[in-house]
Amino acid sequence: ATATGINQNVDAGDGLLVTEAGILASAFFNNTATAQLNVDALAIAVGDTASAEALAFGVYQAAGVDDEVLEATARVVNDGLIDVGAQATATGFTSDVSYAAFAGAFATGIEQWAEGNTAALASVDNAGTINVVAGALANGLGNVEGSAAAAAEAYALGILQDVDADGGFADPGPTGAATAQVINGGIIHVEANASAFATGNTAHADAEGFGIGQYVNGSTLAQAIFDNFIDGTPTTPGVLSVIAQALATATDSHADASAFATGVWQNVDASSGNAFASVVNPGTINVAANATATAGATAVAEGAGTGIFQFVSADQATGGDADNPVELQAQAIVDNSGVIDVGGSAIANGGAGEDNSGGADANAYFVGIDQQAFATLNPGFGTAVGGALALASVDNSGDILVHGLASAIGDSGYAHATVVAAAIFQNAGGFASATGASGIAQVNNSGSVAANATAFASGYNDVAAQANAYGIFQDAG
Repeated sequence: ATATGINQNVDAGDGLLVTEAGILASAFFNNTATAQLNVDALAIAVGDTASAEALAFGVYQAAGVDDEVLEATARVVNDGLIDVGAQATATGFTSDVSYAAFAGAFATGIEQWAEGNTAALASVDNAGTINVVAGALANGLGNVEGSAAAAAEAYALGILQDVDADGGFADPGPTGAATAQVINGGIIHVEANASAFATGNTAHADAEGFGIGQYVNGSTLAQAIFDNFIDGTPTTPGVLSVIAQALATATDSHADASAFATGVWQNVDASSGNAFASVVNPGTINVAANATATAGATAVAEGAGTGIFQFVSADQATGGDADNPVELQAQAIVDNSGVIDVGGSAIANGGAGEDNSGGADANAYFVGIDQQAFATLNPGFGTAVGGALALASVDNSGDILVHGLASAIGDSGYAHATVVAAAIFQNAGGFASATGASGIAQVNNSGSVAANATAFASGYNDVAAQANAYGIFQDAG
């Protein structure tokens, strides 16, 4: 089952505006305060071998993707409700296949693709509500012949922006500016739930939730911006919540459950200029990932969550002189005066198995803010004159709270539990074969930064529990 709300595809052959600057491809959707966009996909399958897949897309925009244009713009304004749901349920009985029951659900709220030679922009302004939920349920119930395996996979994505400006047609030189921007003064809620149950066989459950994903590639400028507020008097803070939950149960065999949740993901790359990633949060960012696996033999659970991830890379090989040197910059910036709360669990309960070789593995990894910034002047044999700066910076006057639990119980076998909880992780590197380079990682904190990690393991043999908590971890050079 597939359901789509709005589909806009604008390229060189359709819907173009010819301006003095050249060809412009523009896609625009305005959802007013009283408007509702409801998109639901439901798939149900029952049989010896059952497969159910549900895909739901709220707003899809592609500008300049199929044919080259000079400038491309994809824009969404939402003051109302965008509600997207995908639900898949499968029940199977056969024992002689890989999975008797498979359920897959995929849901996206807003998906934007913009490709222009000189400029590309993807923009979302949200003062309303964006609600995206994906649910997958798989039941392998077996039959008179024995067991049945089950797999459930659920993926939910709030806003995806993919922006490219390569500067290919620019005259006199390659100038391409790419920008992805989200302004949220409303509510963005993303949730992925996956449950798998298998009688006497393998159960697999995977749930992944992403709030905002921004992938930006530009030649002379690349930037990703997330403002979790609407400027005004007073300022209207936004709410971003992302939940991923995975549950796998196998009565006699193996069960594995994985849950991954990310609030904001920014990947920014400039091939011949500056790159910037920015998050300003006076509101609330909540990220939770919980994975539980229970099995008669081996159980594996993995839970991971990240509040804000920024990867910024800037390169430049030409330009500048002694009088006007290049000042190449790659900056990852977070300004938090609100709340960033990231946490969850990985819980594995294993049994003895037929030959007492069963056990449990639980792994949890949670990070509040993860920043990676790299600036390289003259990669290879470049001729640019100047310097390079890589900056990872966090200003916090609010709360950054990270907490994780890993629990492994092996009934008659091994038990391994590992958890890492880090509030802030920074890595900045500047490289230049010219006048100089610097990498700076800095945190200015006047608020609260807390990281808590708990690991528990109980088993018959080979029992280990490890918990690591980091407030601020920095690496710069």
